[in-house]
Amino acid sequence: MNKTYSLMTDSRLYKVLSSAVSKIMDAVGNEDFEQSIVNEILHVIPQLDVGFLLIFNDKTQKLIVKHAVGYDKENYRKTQLTSGEGISGEVFGTGEPMFLTTQQDITLAMRSMSPINLSHYLHSTTKADYPQQTIAIPLKDTEGTLGVITLSSHDNNSHYPSNFMDILHSFTPMISLAYRHHVLKKKEVALEKELLLTAKALRKEHDQQQKTADLYNELTTLSNQNKGIQTMMLAFQHYITAPISLYDELFNRIADVNQAPTLLPPGFISTKEVQYVISMKKWQVYNQTDETSIIIIPIVGSNSVIGFLLTYIEKEKFHHVDRMLLEYGSSLISLEMMKQQSILEAQRVIYGDLFEKIIFGASDSQLDQQAKNLGFQPEDFYVALICSEIEHNSKKDNRFEREKWMRWIEEALKLYKIKGIVTQRGDQVIAFLSFPEVEGKISARKALTNFTEYLNKVNFPVYIGLGRMYESFHDIRKSYGDAEKSLLLLKKRKNRRVHKFSDGGIYRILLDFDNKELETFLEDHLGALLDYENKKNGDLLETLIVYVENNRNLKNTIDALTIHQNTLYYRVKRIEEILDISLANPEQWFDIQLACKIYEYVYL
Repeated sequence: MNKTYSLMTDSRLYKVLSSAVSKIMDAVGNEDFEQSIVNEILHVIPQLDVGFLLIFNDKTQKLIVKHAVGYDKENYRKTQLTSGEGISGEVFGTGEPMFLTTQQDITLAMRSMSPINLSHYLHSTTKADYPQQTIAIPLKDTEGTLGVITLSSHDNNSHYPSNFMDILHSFTPMISLAYRHHVLKKKEVALEKELLLTAKALRKEHDQQQKTADLYNELTTLSNQNKGIQTMMLAFQHYITAPISLYDELFNRIADVNQAPTLLPPGFISTKEVQYVISMKKWQVYNQTDETSIIIIPIVGSNSVIGFLLTYIEKEKFHHVDRMLLEYGSSLISLEMMKQQSILEAQRVIYGDLFEKIIFGASDSQLDQQAKNLGFQPEDFYVALICSEIEHNSKKDNRFEREKWMRWIEEALKLYKIKGIVTQRGDQVIAFLSFPEVEGKISARKALTNFTEYLNKVNFPVYIGLGRMYESFHDIRKSYGDAEKSLLLLKKRKNRRVHKFSDGGIYRILLDFDNKELETFLEDHLGALLDYENKKNGDLLETLIVYVENNRNLKNTIDALTIHQNTLYYRVKRIEEILDISLANPEQWFDIQLACKIYEYVYL
C-alpha cells in the first residue's frame, strides 16, 4: 500500500519517537509489550511499513523473533538466527546499526542467512520478497546487546531526515532498559504466582495432614473403644467425598454408608480388576458402563487380602478423591478387621472345644458356666446342624470353601435372629442353635422351620442336616446324632440338599437298621414279586409303588401311570396273587406300605 507523507524534520522525528518510547515504557509488564515496540515505532515513522523484534536467547544462542508486523506468524516464528547471520544477525554481532537503502543491497546482505531461515523469511512475507529500504538497530545498554529491531519499507520513494539513524539509535537504550525492566517484571509476576501456588500447596498439604491426623485419631479411638467396623466406616465417610462400602474377602457386605450402592455389578468378583487386586494387593479402578467407576482398595491382612474397600466416583474424576485419606483409612480398617478376625477365630476355637465336650457327653458345673457365659441357658431348646460337602476330595484344600459356608450360616442366624455358634469339626461345619424356653416350643419350631426354608436356598455344593429339637443344653449331642442321620439320608437319596430329622418320617426309623435287616424284611414281604419281575421284566413293582404312594386312590394312580382303569385292576389282582395277600387287609396293607418304603430307601 502506497503512503503519502510530508518530509519530517529532525525535531519532529525526535518528538514522535519520544512519544512512541513513552508508550512503550507504559506497556512494560503487559502481555502486549513486545508488540508495542514494533507497532509504536512503525506508527510514528510512516516511511516504514513492516518490522521485526528479535531477542537473543541465552539457552539456544539464537536470535528469536518475538513479534513482527507485515509477516506471516506461522513462518516467521520458525526463524532462529545466529550472530552474524543476515542483516539482523550482523547488527547483533557488531553492535552497530545498519541502514540499507536499495533492494539490491538488502538481497545481497540476506544471502548470509542459512537456506532454512531464508526460506522461512520468504514464506512469511506478505508483500514483496525483499523491501526497498531496511533499518536494523541493536538493542543494547551497559549490560550488552539483547536484541535487534529490524524495520523496512517497500516504497522506493521513501525519504528520511538527515540525522534519522542517529536519532533512532539514540532511543534504543531506553527501549533496551524498558525491555529488561519488562523481563524483570515478568519474572517478578511469575515468582509471585509461584509463591502463591507454593503457599496454596503448603496450606493444602497442611490441611491434608491435619485431616489425615484427625482421621487416624478418630478411627484409632473408635477401635480402642470397640465401637465396631460399621461405626468406624461412618466416621471414615465424613472425611471422604465419595461413597464408600466395605466387603469381606468373599464380597459379603460388612459395612457401608447410606449413599453407597447396595448391589455390585454382575460377575464383579470374577473381573480382571478384582483378580488383579487379590493377586497383586494393589488397588484398581473398575469402570462401569455408566458414568461411574469403582476404586477397589484391598484390605490386606498378614499375608492375604481379607476384604475390599470400594469407593464410588464419577468416571475420570479420581483426583477428587483424597488418595492419602483412603490409604490411611483402609490401613486402619485393615487392622480392625484383623483384630475382629482374630477374635472370631478365638471364639470358634472356644466354640469347638465346647461342642466337643457336649458331643462326648461331658457334664459338669464348669461346662454349664461356660455355656451361660456365652448366653446359652440349660433349659432352652437346642438343635444341632451339620454342613458337609457333597463329594469329598482328599486332594483339595476346602478351608476357603468351609469359611464361606460358616459365614453364610452365621449371616442366616443373624437374619432370623437365632442365637447360635458356628465352628468347624474336621471337614464339616457344625453349629448349634438356641431358642428361648420362655417363648415356648411352638414358637421355637416355627422359627426353626423358617430357618430351614432359608437354608434350602443354599447354592454351595453341600448337604445340611439338622437334628431334632431338644429341651436341654446337654441333649445337643442327641440332636447332633440326629443331624448325622439326616446327612446319611441326604447322601443316600440325593434328592434334596437340606434335611431336618423331624421331617424324616419313616426314613428316620429306617436309619437305625442296617441294610441286611431291611433286605430280610423285603424278602419276606416283596420277595415273590421281586423274583417275578426279574424273570418277566414287567411293571407290577412300579405299579405297586405308585399305588402305595397314592394310598390306593385309583384315579391318581391311573393318572400317574397313564394306564386304563381295567389295566390297573388286572395288575393289582395279579400282585395279590403273586404275593398271596389281600391289599384290603389292614395288616397286610401296612406291611406292603412299609416294604415299599424300605425298597425306595435301599434301592432308589
